[in-house]
Amino acid sequence: MHVNALSKRGTGLAAAGLLTAAACLSAATAAPAKADTVVPQQEISIPAYIYIAPNGSNLGDWQRILDAASPDPTGGASAPLRTVVVNFGSPGGPGTADQPNVDVNKAMIKALRGLGVTVAGYVDTGYFSRNPWQGPLPGEPTNPTDWLTRVNTQTDAWYTIYKGSGLNGIFFDRAYNGLTKTPGAVDCTGAADYAAARQHIQTQWDPNAFVVANAGSITPQCYADQADQVVTFEGTLAGYKSYQIPDGTAYAWMKDPANAARQWHLVWNACPTPNTVPAFVPPTNLPPGTPVPTTTTDCAGEIKAAVAHSRQVNAGDVYVTTLDQNGLAGDAASTWKSVGNPWAALTTYPSWSSLVAAVKS
Repeated sequence: MHVNALSKRGTGLAAAGLLTAAACLSAATAAPAKADTVVPQQEISIPAYIYIAPNGSNLGDWQRILDAASPDPTGGASAPLRTVVVNFGSPGGPGTADQPNVDVNKAMIKALRGLGVTVAGYVDTGYFSRNPWQGPLPGEPTNPTDWLTRVNTQTDAWYTIYKGSGLNGIFFDRAYNGLTKTPGAVDCTGAADYAAARQHIQTQWDPNAFVVANAGSITPQCYADQADQVVTFEGTLAGYKSYQIPDGTAYAWMKDPANAARQWHLVWNACPTPNTVPAFVPPTNLPPGTPVPTTTTDCAGEIKAAVAHSRQVNAGDVYVTTLDQNGLAGDAASTWKSVGNPWAALTTYPSWSSLVAAVKS
């Protein structure tokens, strides 16, 4: 977090069976320039930093993800879900082969892959220590060479533990995009770091691995070329309203309609002023004793506007959540969703339906 083909649907594993088994296992400022393209069809991709608790208390969110990927039982289209980023370790990454519920993690990946969803493992790259605005955090490597070793080690752990379950991608978080403190200047030197990390994945594990770089901001082509997809926006809905693709040769790729599927936007805090829906009915598949809110937040208008804007700025993938950077939705759901960041739980229930409806429209 700052925080190539469309997927095909299949029958996969039965979501209900999986969850039964699980229960048993107890940027720099850019000159505004409106994009000249409109994306006619999008998909939802989810940064699911959702640790599967040993007591199974948060399996409701995973059920919704599986349901979104599953064919609609009424015969209609399923939710347009392309990619799910998994982040099972603490504080982040693959974790270990002996961590609690590792078998449930494997089953979840296998189920998603069976439904045609791309599953990418989370790897923090720390900007390879090149970000001029943020230096290494305590305990982190302080140079690109040591960061590459750390990144490759995390990648190796993901594939060692989960390749057999179908893991088929890596999500590079805190990806450097070459922007400098000189307005308009781009430093392409760091692109080689991401090229090397990607090459390691493709030569050691999977030549067809799907690689995402989360720059969280506008990204020049020299960095975009090192990944299959780039998160070119990550931030609040308030900030997203003014997001535009800048002019310039380095960003021309972002305006090309052919590159819509290469761009993913992540929008959080979509309901700074919550709208409360009093008649909330919790899902029946939550484990007994799970605390649930009696009211929840819906932001249908805000979500629809965010999705509409994402199409105007050529984003083929989008995810919008009501949660804020503290993992709170601003209503009674807050006590249930106090999870530390906006991606550690799904958006509140009515807003999830609103997001699916907006993307499918």
